[in-house]
Amino acid sequence: MARPDAAWIARAAESHSRPRLGQSGRLTGCQLFVMINFNLALIGEDQVNLPPDYPQFGTNPVGALTITNVSGALALQLSVPTVPDCQILVWGTRPGSPGASFPGRFVFLGLLPEPVAGLSDITALYVARYGVLRLQTRIFIQTCQQINGWQSLPKQTTAVVPAA
Repeated sequence: MARPDAAWIARAAESHSRPRLGQSGRLTGCQLFVMINFNLALIGEDQVNLPPDYPQFGTNPVGALTITNVSGALALQLSVPTVPDCQILVWGTRPGSPGASFPGRFVFLGLLPEPVAGLSDITALYVARYGVLRLQTRIFIQTCQQINGWQSLPKQTTAVVPAA
């Protein structure tokens, strides 16, 4: 039987870090172990001792962010025309200037709520992290798919909180 650390080293040799500034590199076995198990812990899953196979990710089904203001009741909804076949992680930035074109730091908000009629309401996730929404601020949202601790590249959307 192969040692667990040898399995992580072998799998890491086939893996690269997420591209940043046009660059990526090979991961060590330790880095891959930490990455996979951190991603699993983030959503309350159990740690794995052997590396899972890299999954085939389909197209991220999450679309545009829509923010509505109906008589002062604000709602953040993501378009989800097809039901996801894996877990979708939702990340968000704190509210910023409405003219902002570059997001700040993304923070994990939670798992994408079940879509209803093609829309997933993320208001509660966002408000739990950042508090009551302020009018005329820009919000950036990223979503990524996760399967067995592996994450797809993120998909980003943004909208401005409208006035009443």
